[in-house]
Amino acid sequence: MGKIRKVVREDLKHMDWFLTAIDEGRVRIEITDDSVSRHAVINNVRAYVARIEGIVAKKYRDSIKCLWDRLLETDKVADMMMPSARARKCREFDKYNVVRVIGVLMEHGFYDYRNQQDIMEMLEGNRENSYRSYLGKGIDDAKIRRDIRAILEEFEI
Repeated sequence: MGKIRKVVREDLKHMDWFLTAIDEGRVRIEITDDSVSRHAVINNVRAYVARIEGIVAKKYRDSIKCLWDRLLETDKVADMMMPSARARKCREFDKYNVVRVIGVLMEHGFYDYRNQQDIMEMLEGNRENSYRSYLGKGIDDAKIRRDIRAILEEFEI
């Protein structure tokens, strides 16, 4: 097989050449999906939040992983963790939304209080970044917010 080359929008102006080349067997079209799978996103989120297991409130240490599993098995919550097509910084998952959920869990006492800079240092390795302000933003979508609260109520002691 010859050299593989990605086709860009500009190439489509020469569609007649492509159709001829396909008919002659000189070109093969292979559609790839560069998006990350839902399973991979969930695993990436689990690994990310594991970085702050050390600040889980004592009474929730045994249940925090189950809580995150429960959140991530909820379709709407898992959907908000999927990276957007516009994601530039993190293509493994939507960090902004994960940080929002962490903030909600902190607000409900699942994590011990730490200042935002310390938490971001645990999560990201540096104290200052664009994710930090999302710790206190909460969840915008009222339906998802209710779903998350209902799950938290199942786990609250």
